[in-house]
Amino acid sequence: MPIGPHAETVQPASPGALPTFNPPVPALRHKDLYQGVKVPRTDNFNPNKVCLMSRRRVISLIRAQTSGASFIAKLPQQNSTVVEYNDEYYRLRLATLAAVDDLVDAMFERLEAMGLLDNTYVIYTSDNGYHIGQHRLPPGKACAIEEDIGVPMFIRGPGVPEGATVDSPTTHTDIVPTLFSLARIPLLKQFDGIPMPITEKDYANARHEHVNIEFWGENLDEGMYGSPVPRANNTYKSLRVVANDYDLSYTVWCTGEHELYDMKARRNQLE
Repeated sequence: MPIGPHAETVQPASPGALPTFNPPVPALRHKDLYQGVKVPRTDNFNPNKVCLMSRRRVISLIRAQTSGASFIAKLPQQNSTVVEYNDEYYRLRLATLAAVDDLVDAMFERLEAMGLLDNTYVIYTSDNGYHIGQHRLPPGKACAIEEDIGVPMFIRGPGVPEGATVDSPTTHTDIVPTLFSLARIPLLKQFDGIPMPITEKDYANARHEHVNIEFWGENLDEGMYGSPVPRANNTYKSLRVVANDYDLSYTVWCTGEHELYDMKARRNQLE
């Protein structure tokens, strides 16, 4: 597995001390790529104060915090210095992925040279997404927000229709059953997941509506302006329910706080 676009992890010299997470380090040949690129300024990027209005009057005081729960609701708005740092952090993340692009190209060239390309399944995915500035968060990846839990999943190979897409919710527990299914190996009873719907026929027969996302423990921030100690209360259980007519995200934190978002109407998870 390539390490891009992970942060540079510096292990401490003294036992028991915490590692530090510096900005990602791209290959030298790619270090100057993407100059001027910034974190996309979506609605949930470093949000300003929020004011809830009715037709006749203000029904809620202007809030000094971003939306969310637990420690996220208490994060201060990032100043221009932090935002500029995060933009460079984001650029370096992109630059590290240029080497991953080179790796993918080399793999396809090797498979084609060996005459194996048409008989090989190629799967491209990731273990997590990343946030950087969304909901005022410093760089990191351990929250139940869309930026962290939505990852790419591409499959190319025999029987996979070119350009086809499916939107059935899946998680990493479905990957091994999918590999077994593609290899025509009987599924094991202890599997938690089910094969992903690779073809339209699979999609019709195997669609399910919900997935579970969990995190247990503390959250480690990345970068110069993150918390110097692990953030407590980052344990949560989140349920995502997706169908043609609705898309809901419901999270319960260990603090007892609850969050419910209509992702069709509020994908930025601000309200």
